[in-house]
Parts: sequence; C-alpha cells; structure tokens
Amino acid sequence: MRKKQILITGASTGIGKALAYKYGNKNNTLWLIARSTEKLNTIVKEINENGGYANAITCDLTDIEKMLDLSKTIEKKSQGIDLLIVNAGYSSRLFYHGNDNIIEAKKMINLNFSSAIVMIEFFVQQMIKRNSGHIVGVSSIAGFRGLPNAGVYSATKAGLATYLEGLRASLGNYKVYITDIRPGFVDTPMTQEKNNPQPFMVTPKNAAEMISKAISKRKKRFTFPKPMIFVGCVARNIPNFLFDYFSRKLASKLNKEK
Repeated sequence: MRKKQILITGASTGIGKALAYKYGNKNNTLWLIARSTEKLNTIVKEINENGGYANAITCDLTDIEKMLDLSKTIEKKSQGIDLLIVNAGYSSRLFYHGNDNIIEAKKMINLNFSSAIVMIEFFVQQMIKRNSGHIVGVSSIAGFRGLPNAGVYSATKAGLATYLEGLRASLGNYKVYITDIRPGFVDTPMTQEKNNPQPFMVTPKNAAEMISKAISKRKKRFTFPKPMIFVGCVARNIPNFLFDYFSRKLASKLNKEK
C-alpha cells in the first residue's frame, strides 16, 4: 500500500514541528522543509527511529526559483504529494519611525504571501492532473483586521486566506481540497518574542492535534482555539471609530517601547 506523501513547510519549529511529529508514523512519508538543517535533521532522526519515514530539505522559501526546483524534485521523488501544508511564516513588528520597516516588510511579504502562493500554485497543478490532493494554508486570526504595528503581517495573512478562498472556488470540478487554518496565539518562538497580550495561548502539540482533525474532516476553514472565533468576529465588525481609538492607543504604547 502506498504511503501518504505529506509536505510540510516551516517544519523545524512551532506548529510545523508539531505537525511533523503528529504525521510522523509508518503510514506516511514526510517531506519537511525549513532553513535550519540541524533542527530538521534532529526531527527526521527521531521520526525515523520511531518507525516513521521523513526527509529533511533545507531551503529558504523566499528564493522562489530554488523553491520551485525543489518542489519539482519532491513531486517526482514522492510520485505525487497528497497533502501540502504551507505553514512557514514570519512575523515582525514595525515601528513608526522605523528604519528597518522596509526590510522586515519584504521578509513578511516574500515568505507569508509570495512564496506560499507560488508553491501552492505548483502543487495544485500536479494534484489536478491526478484529480486528488489536499492543500492546507496556515493563515492567522491577524488577517481579520489590520493590527497596530503589524499591518504588513495582517495583510499577508488576510491575502493568503483570500487566495485560498478563491482557489477553493476555482477547483469545484476537481477532488482537490483546500483548507484555511487560522490559528490564534500558539506558544512558538515567534510569539515568545512579543510582549503584547496573547490570550487563549495553546501549545504547538495541541495546535497540531486540532489542525490534523480539521484536515481529516476536510474543513474549508478552521479557526482555533474556539474563543478566538468570537474575538475575530468582534474585531472584524467593531465600528471603525472604536477600532481606530484602541488601535492608536496600543500603537502609541508600542512605538514608545521601541
């Protein structure tokens, strides 16, 4: 019986790492992508020693041409990726005034949006040929509204979510499934760097459990934890004058803390 071929990006830390361990069993072959060779090799070694089968692929996904070449190689060696989880992401707070804003903005746009969409577009074409497959994009609750000092991050995640929605509508005639995962706060290196309030925090392991269940049910979109669904709805629908008032106060505080 053919093993399920699963590709996970951003697999060396946080949610991606937890998903690698979640799917790292005898029924699956994993293709794990991240920038850190050392971290990936450790994860792959542990998975393989416990009866799974995983491959480590080191790549800076913002190098679009290299990423596409690797994607073609993985598709050929795997004889077809069945589940693609585009998880890699970068978050950085921008400050006003901020000398590094352009550099940080480019990093977020290139990884969270540009490379994510290009990778998905490559693999979706392969899945269409086989009339089977599942694509999962990890966006964020930050995409519900433009957050103070995180406008670029919010925009990249909102853009990814909108793209996934449009892609799902475009694939109605094929058995290729699209899932948009919208996490709240997860205890990862990315969130650990922030000192702003992060309510309803969950562990990467718990996040992986919830995400894997949503994938198995082929959910179209999945926001977690549950309280963040309410928070997201409130944020999206709160009147502009109230949103702007509280956002300006938080932004003023953040800019002073720089």
